Amino acid sequence: MQHGLLKADWSKHFQIGYKGFILYLFFVPFVIFVVIVGSLLTGVANDQDIPTIYSYSGICLKELERYQEAIETLERASGYDRERPDIHNTMGFCYFKMRDHEKAIECFREVLRLDPGSAIDYANIASNYRDLGEREKAVHYYRFALELDPTIEFARDNLQILEQDD
Repeated sequence: MQHGLLKADWSKHFQIGYKGFILYLFFVPFVIFVVIVGSLLTGVANDQDIPTIYSYSGICLKELERYQEAIETLERASGYDRERPDIHNTMGFCYFKMRDHEKAIECFREVLRLDPGSAIDYANIASNYRDLGEREKAVHYYRFALELDPTIEFARDNLQILEQDD
């Protein structure tokens, strides 16, 4: 019996697959290395380097499904540069996966403040409203997202399901 428990505990560490492993162990250190070498060669650190490093680290943690750690890292990035939609979008995704829909909606709304034409973020808001059981808001946001970009498949599929439930 104990062997089965150890095997189950051990195997959950490898659910990320080789892609997540490579991203986390090689890509982030490589980006950090490039930024540091670039800064040393130019003699000046770029103000965008620190939030970029945190952003890439947060993306890797998201890919590893370590959502809380990703959020903490992305909040550090946001502390350096609040005007980066990619940071808020990734935080919103992590909150969504953690089922903290109110915070996810806040993050996606921040993206829309920075980039009002971001169709995917209207669809992301809709998905959060769907999961909160707020059908009318979800339908509204899915429709708006599809007006901006009719190729967002998950928005189209979810809208169709919600409209069938009518």
